[in-house]
Amino acid sequence: MEVANRFLSETANLPLQIEDTLSSPRLVSEFSANEMRYMVVAIENQLEEHHVENVLNSFFQEQEIFEFSRVDDFQVNNCFCFVVEVPDETNPPQPDLAEILTARELQVAALVAKGHPNKQIAKHLRISEWTVATHLRRVFAKLNVDSRAAMVYRCAGCIQNVDLEKLQA
Repeated sequence: MEVANRFLSETANLPLQIEDTLSSPRLVSEFSANEMRYMVVAIENQLEEHHVENVLNSFFQEQEIFEFSRVDDFQVNNCFCFVVEVPDETNPPQPDLAEILTARELQVAALVAKGHPNKQIAKHLRISEWTVATHLRRVFAKLNVDSRAAMVYRCAGCIQNVDLEKLQA
C-alpha cells in the first residue's frame, strides 16, 4: 500500500486519464522508488481475479517483460489499477570483466590506469604501438565506452589485481 500511496502523492498534480470502461490493460504510469521500477496498469473492473492474472501476463509479454510481481492495487474512476514491480532495465547486472576481457587487455587497461601512453605501454609489454591500439579498441567495444578514462573507470575493480610483471610477453 505504501507504493500506491507514494504513486498517488507523486502524481496528484498529473491528470490521470483512465477511462471508465477499458477493454484492455493500459499502462498509466511508470516510476522508480528504492532502486526498484514500478508500472501502474489499469484494467476494467468487470474482470474476475483469475482473469486479471491472465490479462496482466499477456500485457507484460507484449511489453517483452517476463518477470513481474503485483505489489498493490487500487481503484480510480471505477477502474482497477495494479502496481507491478518489474526488473529495472536501466541498471542491468554488470558482467564479470575478467570473463569478458583477455589477460592482455586487462594488462593494457592497468597500464592506461597508471597514466602510461600507448608508446610506453608497447615498450613495457614488448609489443607494437599498433597492437596496443588494437587492444584498446577491442576493450572499448567490449565495454561500450569511448574514452580511456571511461575504460579505467569500468575496469577499476579488475585491474587492481593485475600482475603486470607476470603477464609480460
